[in-house]
Amino acid sequence: MNKDDNVLLLVGSPKGSSSSSTSLGNYLTLRLEEFGLSIEKEYIYKLRKK
Repeated sequence: MNKDDNVLLLVGSPKGSSSSSTSLGNYLTLRLEEFGLSIEKEYIYKLRKK
């Protein structure tokens, strides 16, 4: 993998940061960061409200 690779985690749960989706996503992104990937997280529920 290139050092320029990026990952976007989209969390769709309206529970936001307290959801199981976020918990699983956080675990996954921590593992991916070990490979030097850049991580960004967005909550779809919050984006829809804008």
